[in-house]
Amino acid sequence: MSTPTPQRIVARTAEIGGTLPVNRVLPTRQRRQIGAWCFLDHAGPARFESGDGMHVGAHPHTCLQTFTWMIEGDVLHRDSLGNEGRTVAGDVQGMSAGTGITHAEYNLEDEQTTLFQIWIIPDRTGDKPGWGQRAFPKATREGGFEVLASGTPDVDNALPIRTDAKVAATTLSPGQTAVWTPSPDRHQ
Repeated sequence: MSTPTPQRIVARTAEIGGTLPVNRVLPTRQRRQIGAWCFLDHAGPARFESGDGMHVGAHPHTCLQTFTWMIEGDVLHRDSLGNEGRTVAGDVQGMSAGTGITHAEYNLEDEQTTLFQIWIIPDRTGDKPGWGQRAFPKATREGGFEVLASGTPDVDNALPIRTDAKVAATTLSPGQTAVWTPSPDRHQ
C-alpha cells in the first residue's frame, strides 16, 4: 500500500452570524471533502458586547450532520423540533438534519467565543432529524484521546453521528504528544 502525499490546505477567512470570524478549512477549490467531513470551521476567538453576539438566524438543513465543540464561551441552539440547549465551553452538540430541520444559533453572552464545527455527510438518507448535547470535561482527555462523536456511540460513550467515523479530541500540555491509533480494520 502506498503512502498518501500530504496536502496542505490553507484556511480562508469568513464571518458567520455577522460578527464571528471563521477560518474555513473545508471545502476549498482544491478539496471538497475528506472522507465524510465536508465542512471544517474554526470560529473565533471573538468577544461580543452583552446582547450583541453572534446571530445565525433560522435556516434549514437536510441530509447532513453538524458537530460543534465549544472551546470558549457558549452557543444557544433552537430548532424546529422544539429542541433548545445552551452548549458551553468544553461541551459538544450534534445535529442530524435527516429529512429536514430548521435551526438557529446565538451567542448572547459577554465573553470570548471560540468553537470548532464539522459538517458530516451521513452514510444513509431518510432518517428522522435529531439533536443532542453533552459535557466532556477537559480533565477526562488530558494526555489522551476521548471520542466525542461516533457512528458507534454506545461503544464509544459519545454523541451519535450517522457515519462510520469518530470525532476525537485531546488536551496536551506544552511539549506533550498523543498518537491516535485506529483499529486494525480501519484505513489510515
